[in-house]
Amino acid sequence: MNLPRSKLVILALSSCAALAIGFAILSSWRPQHYRIVDTRAALEKLVFERQIEPRGLAAFTPGVDPSERLERAPLERETAQQLFASDKVFEYDPHTVYRYAPHLEQRIELPEFPPGSFVRRTNGAGEREEHETFQRPLDLFVLVAGDSHTDGVCAASETFPNVLEARLSERRPGQAVEVLNTGVSGYGPYQMLGVLEKYLAHGPRVFVTAFFGGNDFHDVLRLYHYFAHTALPKQERGYWAKLEQEKNLSRAALLQGLNQSLYFQRYPDEATLALKACTQVNAEIERTCRERGLPWIFVYIPSVLDRPGGEQAELRARSLETLPLSEWDATVADRLADALIAELRRLGVQVLDLRPVFASEAGPWYLSDMHINTRAQARIAELLEPSVEALLGSRGR
Repeated sequence: MNLPRSKLVILALSSCAALAIGFAILSSWRPQHYRIVDTRAALEKLVFERQIEPRGLAAFTPGVDPSERLERAPLERETAQQLFASDKVFEYDPHTVYRYAPHLEQRIELPEFPPGSFVRRTNGAGEREEHETFQRPLDLFVLVAGDSHTDGVCAASETFPNVLEARLSERRPGQAVEVLNTGVSGYGPYQMLGVLEKYLAHGPRVFVTAFFGGNDFHDVLRLYHYFAHTALPKQERGYWAKLEQEKNLSRAALLQGLNQSLYFQRYPDEATLALKACTQVNAEIERTCRERGLPWIFVYIPSVLDRPGGEQAELRARSLETLPLSEWDATVADRLADALIAELRRLGVQVLDLRPVFASEAGPWYLSDMHINTRAQARIAELLEPSVEALLGSRGR
């Protein structure tokens, strides 16, 4: 059989970790004429997209069956403590798994504050308020749930729930207005649903949740796997070494976005599952609110690390090189957010997406520890006020 003088041979080599190298070898049957081209980067991107897109991330259309209820079970104290590490700052809560301890006074070191620190305080119910709630009848009660960005790396009065409370109170002189900040560090969608159920008896007029894109997609998986009786993926060799490397470079960057990006890079199926979990939990929030005629506003807070060229551009670039992560890996939260927000809007939920706001308006919006700063807190309150007022007006004041 006669063979042509030259031919194109594509050789793709793989390792157990990933398809690591792709070579395009052009030969003319004379070994000295071989040319080797490294196509690794393009191959990795192609395979990563192939792993995710057909199974749901880009084309994810999670239609929700109104009769289907979210799978959950009550968590006993011991189980809750195994799922979430506890210390003197937190205590068990049957609705939200854990909450802040009552009458907490915790000094947080941060250079942005004039004395170099601020004190996080809680009231007798462990709420992020410096007064006791529900001690008198309320004319207006707005309930706010979220994680450490809602909790606020600042004084309680500077958090967006309390700034919103001050703005709403100005319009209602003599009335008792409460915008309750139930934000707690580490809270995710399940805890936000738990907050709603915990405070429904107090008659909130509007419910607000603040979802943080930098880690809430990852954090939902712990409880989702537990309730669904499914296993976590097997830990890859070297994964924790990568986390240690990044922690040495920037612990804040690791906690506020890079751990999530690295996790979904190593376990892409978990990204699809995280989107499913967040959609199902938020659908349960929507269903609960709808059944009680309670308006709900979903606020999306992006990570400072979501896009290149931002406030932490240099640290972000070094971190991506250290781990390493591609831009595709680093922006996974944006793609997940697009899909989740699209589904929420399909369900009729009012959404405040802060990505275009933070991108188009002059910052800075973040502190050195990568939590949103007081300027961002005030801007969120400003943006929420007309929406809350409109919802109150539509239901009667």
